[in-house]
Amino acid sequence: VELHAVTKVSKFKVSYFIVSEDGATVTPYGIPAVYDFGHSVTLLPVPATTEQYTYSGWYTTEACTTLNANTFNMPAADVNVYARPTTNKYTVEYYIDGVRYDAYGVTEVPYGTEYTAKAFPTDITGKEILSDAWTVIVKNRAITVPSEVAPNGKITMPASNLILEATTNNKGYKINYYVTKDGVTT
Repeated sequence: VELHAVTKVSKFKVSYFIVSEDGATVTPYGIPAVYDFGHSVTLLPVPATTEQYTYSGWYTTEACTTLNANTFNMPAADVNVYARPTTNKYTVEYYIDGVRYDAYGVTEVPYGTEYTAKAFPTDITGKEILSDAWTVIVKNRAITVPSEVAPNGKITMPASNLILEATTNNKGYKINYYVTKDGVTT
């Protein structure tokens, strides 16, 4: 009697899922791929970065706390990987007469959220704001946004960094000191 062993390579699948930013929903992404046990697996690229979202990689759990290696050997079990988007943030800076107004700092604002413009500053000695609204300057894209936003007014954050600028009548005073040959300051 002759015995022959027949082995069959087991197949397992890799399934991809997108987890909502708040973690509330999990949605299948693409079609699961089937691999032989021990076969080298290279994960698909994460979804492309958009104006709104960035994906940092595929994770091993729905909580998206541990990144999965992009290449691995297929284990003897199905593998699920998860990606979670992060809303992109853009900056808002304030300028007075073309100079950054550091007292207001730089604010990061998530894309698509409503942002409230700050009131005009009151500590710019000798100057008076000439307009009724901040002029909106888009820093790095050709996109359409309102050209002005009132102090304490709302603007929906676009996919761009913004400058809100005010112009003054620049009534600042310049004092010149002159020192004469005899050392007298006038």
